[in-house]
Amino acid sequence: MYIRVVEYYDQSALIDLGWRKYFNYHYGPYFGQFDENGFPLHSKAFVLRIETDRLNKSHIHYMKNPEHIPEDRLPGLDFDSIDPFKFIEAVEEHRKSSKPLHEILGFNVEPAK
Repeated sequence: MYIRVVEYYDQSALIDLGWRKYFNYHYGPYFGQFDENGFPLHSKAFVLRIETDRLNKSHIHYMKNPEHIPEDRLPGLDFDSIDPFKFIEAVEEHRKSSKPLHEILGFNVEPAK
């Protein structure tokens, strides 16, 4: 199992600060292959992937379900406050306790309407 954190930032034209444009936090199985920099090759297999894509659509993929589960079906998950450290801490707690990640991160997945 490995964690992959990707964040893309953009600089604001109005202020001298950057802002997180989109991100992808991935926790999934490791298949023993590395890229040219020595990092595990990215796999589409996952336990949990939390992301805001280039179209600024916040969603997750969870429990091997390839479906995009949109933000409006995830009460308790605040995409504006999740950061790599919270994600990594949640994965570490999950590994130690086997408690489900949605319980650790405090969200529920509501069924599609």
